[in-house]
Amino acid sequence: MRSWKGRAFGICRQNDRYHSGEARPLLYDEFESVQLPGSKADVKSSGVSTRQNVREPGQIPAAQAIAERLCDALDVIEKRAPLVLADRKPEDLHKLRIAVRQSRALLRATGGCLPAKVAKRGKKGLRWLGAVTTPVRDLDVLLAGDARQFSVDLQAVLQEERQREWAKMAAAIRSERFERFCKRWRSNLLDLDPAGPAFRAVADAALLAAAERFITDARNLQPDSPPEMLHALRKDGKQLRYLLDFFRDLYPRPAVTKLLEPLKRAQDGLGHYQDLTAHTELLSAFQEAKPYLDRLVAEEPARRASALAALAPFREASALQGFHDLTGRSAAAMQRTLVLWRHAKSDWDDAALTDIERPLARRGHTAAPGMASWIAKKWPADAVLCSPARRTVQTWGYLAPLMPESLPVRFDRRAYLADASQYRALIAETPAEVQTLLVIGHNPGLEDLMTDLAGPSGEKFATASAAMLQFEGDWRELASGMARLTAFRRPKRR
Repeated sequence: MRSWKGRAFGICRQNDRYHSGEARPLLYDEFESVQLPGSKADVKSSGVSTRQNVREPGQIPAAQAIAERLCDALDVIEKRAPLVLADRKPEDLHKLRIAVRQSRALLRATGGCLPAKVAKRGKKGLRWLGAVTTPVRDLDVLLAGDARQFSVDLQAVLQEERQREWAKMAAAIRSERFERFCKRWRSNLLDLDPAGPAFRAVADAALLAAAERFITDARNLQPDSPPEMLHALRKDGKQLRYLLDFFRDLYPRPAVTKLLEPLKRAQDGLGHYQDLTAHTELLSAFQEAKPYLDRLVAEEPARRASALAALAPFREASALQGFHDLTGRSAAAMQRTLVLWRHAKSDWDDAALTDIERPLARRGHTAAPGMASWIAKKWPADAVLCSPARRTVQTWGYLAPLMPESLPVRFDRRAYLADASQYRALIAETPAEVQTLLVIGHNPGLEDLMTDLAGPSGEKFATASAAMLQFEGDWRELASGMARLTAFRRPKRR
């Protein structure tokens, strides 16, 4: 029996032959049916591959399990691509897009287990593929569901629009960019070091973070909330639903099914509302659609009410308890606080100094004391991780007198110019008794880490700026999307 890398390498070789025109892509069952590595049920009906049940799925390194899933998704994308180009069934494009969306969801939730450059490359390529396929899919949904209500002229106009969008999409799928993405993405996944935290620990943390985000947003939704809030909530719900599907082999099946059923109903209600807003935007460009647009506007209150009603189970006080029961984690689990502090402004004047030797500039010496006082009063830490660069050590020097002498401080060479994944690996070494950790480091690593852990915020890590993130769980389990950005502080300008 070949290893998972050996099996995937064989798939890659076969798909290389497909791209060169020598063979068809290797066919796989749909992504939704693929079992987790190590699972007893891990046998594909197509007969292409099987995996030995060497150990429990939850104990497999998270990086290995995530790479397996992403490779399986890429198999579906490559399988469906020629069928999408044949343009015989809209379902082929739908399946391709599901694999893209599920891959993006998995990367958002667990991408921190992968090297930062690998995760970034995957996110960029998948985001592009999603964007180039969206217009055709939106038109397919519109024409399949409501075409009979359209006039002959409007149907003809929409079909012409679909032909134009399909030509753009087909050109993208046939392009060198698509071929290059598929090859490089698979190569990146095969080259990963299958180490790091166990898959179950990462899955628990990712599920709880996604569930808390979705339930909090559902409770904040009001009858007059703008359509953008419902759309954002739908995306959060999809993220949670995909994660439950991804991780379902790690948990008792009845418990997963119990959580999925209301989530699917909520997604159906939100999707029905989102179709209305998407169709309204799409049809507004066509004069022939005016009568139908009026009907859509009239339907908006009813669809909104239906969507809100489907969210009722997630507004209950006990909504999050089911996810705590599933993961076996108490709702009262320790909350961790991670403070990220970028060094103050550094001096570039002395060309003879190496980068690690550069000191703070005058502006840095001006900004650091105020930020140090703020952090000491508002965000006191139980432990400090600091880069050994001169500018970070000097920045820490303004905070040190304000903190207890017994405070554990670690100057680690690996924190110097670290990227997001390297910072996360260092944070994972934090003792379990530490509740608040202060990291003093560099950009772009700190800003990338903040975005990876808490999602895009629009905040920019200027020198001497600091961010506070919070999450529930152990330091070793900290993963993408698991934290919340609760505060951001910039130095006052003088």
